[in-house]
Amino acid sequence: IYQLPITSRLYLEPRVGLGWSAQAVAADAVRSGFTAGEGTLRLRYRLTKKANIYTALVHERLLGGTRRLVRDQGDAVQSTVVAIGFGFSL
Repeated sequence: IYQLPITSRLYLEPRVGLGWSAQAVAADAVRSGFTAGEGTLRLRYRLTKKANIYTALVHERLLGGTRRLVRDQGDAVQSTVVAIGFGFSL
């Protein structure tokens, strides 16, 4: 996670994730190897030192054998969603 400060309370956080499985799990529609990639762009606003709110744009795409398996089943192989949340630290 990388934070780019926009102001003293507002941050832009680009995130990238990659999923991998050591073995195929047919019940979960997962094949071995790289399974999914995810890119997120989160805008976080610090309310207090320990509390914040955020909104995010998340794009996920299935990869490799998992993508082929899910596509053959007629399900979606990618999705884009908007998320809104609240976070805090202890």
